[in-house]
Amino acid sequence: SKPDLDGVDAAAEEDLDEVKRQGEDAMAAMQGQAAALEQATAKELEVMMQKITTLLNAVQDSDAYKSAVSQAQAATDATAQKASEAASQLNAENLQSALAQAQEVAEVGMKRATDAAGQLNVENLQDAMAQAAEASRSAAGQLQTSAESIGNTAHASPPN
Repeated sequence: SKPDLDGVDAAAEEDLDEVKRQGEDAMAAMQGQAAALEQATAKELEVMMQKITTLLNAVQDSDAYKSAVSQAQAATDATAQKASEAASQLNAENLQSALAQAQEVAEVGMKRATDAAGQLNVENLQDAMAQAAEASRSAAGQLQTSAESIGNTAHASPPN
């Protein structure tokens, strides 16, 4: 006689349906857990970003941050002041140099005038006076040129 396989087939089919149903339930549960994890992670990231933003705002509002910014600004201002002082000293040095040149030119002019006066006699009095006047004009011209040079130097390189 043949064994009754119909009952076995029906039982196997029920078992297969049960395994399939359990697999679908497990898959649905895992998808639910994944969605919940994703939502929780997004929420945690949002909370973390809020904490970072709060921390950054606190740092910017802190006395240490404000002090550091203030010190940086003070250092910038001090550097600008020193540069301005250096430029002023440079112009003062140029002025001293120009005055020394002007004095030298005046001394040369005076020597020429003195030499011309030493050669004076009635016949060349007018010639000597003309030489003295020319020496004075030359000295004045050189002084003017030196003064303009100083002015151009001062205007050409202002401090930044």
